[in-house]
Amino acid sequence: MSRARPRDFVKLLRAMGVELAPREGAGESLADRPRRLLRQLERKGISVEYSRPRAEVLAGYGFAPATVFDIGVDQGTPFLYQAFPDARFVLIDPLAESAEKVRRWEGRIDFRFECCALGARPGTVTLRIPSTEAKVRHSRASALDFAPRNAEQFSAWESREVPVKTLDQIARNRKAPFGIKIDTEGYELEVLRGARKALEKTEFVIAEASVKRRYKGGYRFSELVAELGRSGFEIYDFLKPIRPDAADCDVLFARWDSERFDF
Repeated sequence: MSRARPRDFVKLLRAMGVELAPREGAGESLADRPRRLLRQLERKGISVEYSRPRAEVLAGYGFAPATVFDIGVDQGTPFLYQAFPDARFVLIDPLAESAEKVRRWEGRIDFRFECCALGARPGTVTLRIPSTEAKVRHSRASALDFAPRNAEQFSAWESREVPVKTLDQIARNRKAPFGIKIDTEGYELEVLRGARKALEKTEFVIAEASVKRRYKGGYRFSELVAELGRSGFEIYDFLKPIRPDAADCDVLFARWDSERFDF
């Protein structure tokens, strides 16, 4: 998991009104030496980690994509855009409503919007768009049927037929290297199966991966890892960690043949 930077940790504590005081006779305050503080916590079996993706963490890995595909964009992915401000973005979502939502990024990033689903082959697919009593949950639309406990969160459903392309089609003639972010509500494996050629030019993949049975016939986490392994990728970090009470996590995959995996 991505560890918090020591000084960021101390700054956050102070913003919350927490001050760190040295033990009597311990000399210099640990509040002025946060790295030592975190080391001492780790010796006790406690580590301080980021619990959600952060731009500075992603930027710090040294990736330099020319084109980033944000698949399942909904309203946008700020940490991704902030991490790679010089990249060209392709924002992809099957719902026409997203075209309006992403207009707020005009003039802030260089992007093109593609209104389609991605899958293993071109065609069409039926999306199920759930609603609560309060609002339509466009970001939870899925091409899969929801498992019973997942479906219990919603009160109504809309079905909508949408076109399907492959990432290989969309990535053709795009400038490499690529970065890929996938958040497709259980359809991530199908997206990867239509991205064989694109993955050959890709530096990293960030996937919101299911770790619980959220969808009928959905993939197991190990299947997603194996699929990316066949394309030359391995897990590099968890940008949002796996938790026993969580249904998904955000996993960062990097190329196994890169220097990042050298001991």
